[in-house]
Amino acid sequence: MHLFPPVPAHVHIVLTHLPDSDPTRGQVVEADGQANKAGYFQSADGEQFVLPSPGEYRIDISAEYHAPNGEVWFGAMTWGGVVEGANPSLIAHGRRGMDYKSETIDDMPTWFRNQDLPPEKIGLENYYPYFSGDIHWGDQTLEQPWLGDSIHSIITFEDTTAGKTFYNLIRSHYPQATTGFRWPPEDQSINGLEKRIAVNEAPLFITTENGINAELRPEEIDLWGYWYGSSERPDVRVRELITVDSMGTAYWRFNDTYNYQIGEPADGDQPGDIKWEFGGVVLRTTGVSPVKQYAIYSSLWVLLPIDCDDFGCARVTPPFRGAGALNGGPILTLQGRDVDMLFLPKGVRPGDVLEVGDTVSFSGHVGPPLDSRVDVTITSPSGVVHASSRHANKIGWIYDPTFDFTADEPGKWTVDVWVEHDRPYRPTGIVPQNHNTGTVLGTTGRYEFYVVAPDSPRLTLTSPQAGFLNWEAPNTANRIQPITIAGIAPLGTDTIHYTIHDKGIVMGQGTIIPNPTGEFSLIYNPITLHNTFSMLSLTAHEGLHAGLADEVTISLLAVGSGEPRTATVTLIGEEVFMISGPVETRSTVYLPVILRLH
Repeated sequence: MHLFPPVPAHVHIVLTHLPDSDPTRGQVVEADGQANKAGYFQSADGEQFVLPSPGEYRIDISAEYHAPNGEVWFGAMTWGGVVEGANPSLIAHGRRGMDYKSETIDDMPTWFRNQDLPPEKIGLENYYPYFSGDIHWGDQTLEQPWLGDSIHSIITFEDTTAGKTFYNLIRSHYPQATTGFRWPPEDQSINGLEKRIAVNEAPLFITTENGINAELRPEEIDLWGYWYGSSERPDVRVRELITVDSMGTAYWRFNDTYNYQIGEPADGDQPGDIKWEFGGVVLRTTGVSPVKQYAIYSSLWVLLPIDCDDFGCARVTPPFRGAGALNGGPILTLQGRDVDMLFLPKGVRPGDVLEVGDTVSFSGHVGPPLDSRVDVTITSPSGVVHASSRHANKIGWIYDPTFDFTADEPGKWTVDVWVEHDRPYRPTGIVPQNHNTGTVLGTTGRYEFYVVAPDSPRLTLTSPQAGFLNWEAPNTANRIQPITIAGIAPLGTDTIHYTIHDKGIVMGQGTIIPNPTGEFSLIYNPITLHNTFSMLSLTAHEGLHAGLADEVTISLLAVGSGEPRTATVTLIGEEVFMISGPVETRSTVYLPVILRLH
């Protein structure tokens, strides 16, 4: 867990698990602890809770920090989801195509480019891709007849039982439904339902025994059919819903500001931004022999450059350049290299500052979100190796608590990450032989994090100053300026390592050699970096003018003959937060001159 701004807050976590969605069987696990001085928190080795059975879960997190000046900082998050069983009878899906108005849906292809669709298949929004693991490229190019600048989240299900038990279940309850389903088709009768079932896009809805709206008579509900849907960009929560198929406002355009969360520019998503689209199906009944069914889903979204790319405009395709079907091209091109797979670190991230005694925890998301193999090697400053190779779960999440260990050495640690999809891509049955590997964005496979003693002095920085950048007023030409990170290293320092990190991407990593007096500097130039990393915004958070919005962390580690020291500059938009030591006074010592007379 990472806190922004980075402060040693008290963290409280509550996990509530409801097996079979039954509150009377609820399991509650709580964890408390203190983040370190750089805002990193991970519960101690061995603290884990395995979700033992299908159902639903909820997580509540709060962090509270009392600053020396008396200010109180507080943050909280809540989210939930579905726990799928080992052998589910349902498969969670999105939907094929767009939200077009038509009665015919059995001719809509699973994979497509918006520009290739006939006019009658053009809607306003693209639905979540049908298959878990697929990729949706969004497009904000103006004045295109096929659109592509928005997405509508929706989760449906496929019944895999031989007798189609769960299709029959919703058929029997549909006459009592008061909400219907989302188009197409527009026909809301049982005939329309049959069209949805025929293409394995069964809708989820809630009914009561007497057909009265469930909001009026919740005690009479006899069928619970609903879905969880969320869209998550690294460090920005885009959309989160728990709803039914007919939900009409589950869409957004890519210039949305997502309630002006920190890190979000006023013009919304940037070309190259990536989101993980998660979903979960809940289908259950009450009474004797109740039904309890759960299924999970995830797909990947990426925003295309203006005017699209060589593979077209808005589109939905399989990963791995098609895996035997429509070739959508690489996820994106970064630093001159095509990216077909990637890994988003969520435990120890690039440039994190830990203290000796903290728990090193490796976790994260594979993109595209599939059960790909993740190889990781974490190496300590003295060369001690911790290695693991395992597969992510079916929606690309990986975490093995038995791989957690204690950071026991100060200095620079390295993390080598390699992901490869070496299993069949289920919709086509093909095991990809190429375009199926990747690593952390911005690296060729390795990133760093830094460890210091809990009581070690901080590395001294002399610039920038904490607070808001003293730049020209909005709409001033050349407003965005390079930011100099400068400081004075202690005597005996021979190397300063640094990492620039934003959105799970390493935008800079290297070393600085201080001069003989210990002075050093590093230039953070947003304009130069934006030319390589298009997802780094040059639009302000506060308005549509030139400025900064991203949450960027610049971490430094000084090593040499003395104990390692760190400093951190965190930019949240144009506000600077510093973790730095005081300027040390160095006295000049004059040796006496001794004259020897002969």
